[in-house]
Amino acid sequence: MVERDPIALLEKSNEGRLPNLIPIRYGRMLASPFAFYRGAASLMAFDLAKLPRTEITVQLSGDAHLANFGLFASPERHVLFGPNDFDETLPGPFDWDVRRLATSFVISARERGFKQSDQRDIARTLCATFREQIAEFSTMDTLDIWYYQFAAANMLAIADTALERKKEKAVISKARTQSSRRCWQTHGEPVS
Repeated sequence: MVERDPIALLEKSNEGRLPNLIPIRYGRMLASPFAFYRGAASLMAFDLAKLPRTEITVQLSGDAHLANFGLFASPERHVLFGPNDFDETLPGPFDWDVRRLATSFVISARERGFKQSDQRDIARTLCATFREQIAEFSTMDTLDIWYYQFAAANMLAIADTALERKKEKAVISKARTQSSRRCWQTHGEPVS
C-alpha cells in the first residue's frame, strides 16, 4: 500500500507546469480551504482511487468543482452554462467528477457558514439532480444528447424569485459583452 504524502503528490502534479508559476499556484492555494481544494485535484484522485467506484471509464473533467462551471458563449454566440475548464482532463471512473463536484459544494457551503445539515442537503440535491439528468439522457437519442445545451434562459426558468432572476439577468448580460479576444487584451492572458 502506497503511503499518502500530500507534498509529494502536489510536487508530482507540478510536472509540465512553468516553474516560475508554481510559487504563485501555492500562494493561491493558501488563500482558503476552497482555494486549496481547487489546486489539489491530484490529492483527491489519490484518495478516490482507494474507494469503491464504477467500472465505467469516461474522459473526466478531472477538476470538476463549482468554480469551473459558468457562462460561456458557444461558436453560434449563444450564452450557455456548463463546465469551462479542462486543463486537468484524464480518463477515469465517471463518479470521480461527481464526487469532486459535490465535495466542492460542501467546502464552499462550509466556508460560507452554512449549517452542516444544509451542507448535506446541498450535496444530496446536486447528486439527485445529476442522477435525474442521467436518467433523462438515457431515454434520449444519441444525437439529441450530443446537441443538448443548458442555455442561459434555462437558468432564468429555474430561478425561484424575482431577485434571483434579476441577478442572473445581470450576469448573463455581462457574459454577452465578454469575448476571448477582449479578455486577452484586458488581462494579457487567456481566461481559464
